[in-house]
Amino acid sequence: MTSAGYVNCFIEGFTEADPEGFIEQVSEPFIVRQIQGKILDSEGNVIWFKDHPPLLEIRAFNVMIGKPQGVYTDKNGVFKMEGVPDGPYCFKATMDGWRSVIGIIIVNKKADPKKTIILKLLLGN
Repeated sequence: MTSAGYVNCFIEGFTEADPEGFIEQVSEPFIVRQIQGKILDSEGNVIWFKDHPPLLEIRAFNVMIGKPQGVYTDKNGVFKMEGVPDGPYCFKATMDGWRSVIGIIIVNKKADPKKTIILKLLLGN
């Protein structure tokens, strides 16, 4: 259980990386006003390829079936999802050849407006 009282998210239904190997889990939820941020490599550099950019997907925390909502990063590693209602969401960041990352995002309109999500992927599965 995380410190916010949420149990871990499951990966069923999310897009799988090619190949899907180790999956890293973020232990603490991100608490943000809106889902926006960057996906970077472990050293803080942008990872982006035109044919397969990093993908961030979310689904409602209490939903284990159905297709998640997703968005690809731009060439600067930036992602943004508009209009996501307040509440907890499971997320998965995926990119072929890199370790996927899963965790929890809590959208709360009272959160710090400067807070963004930074996800760092490790190379290799």
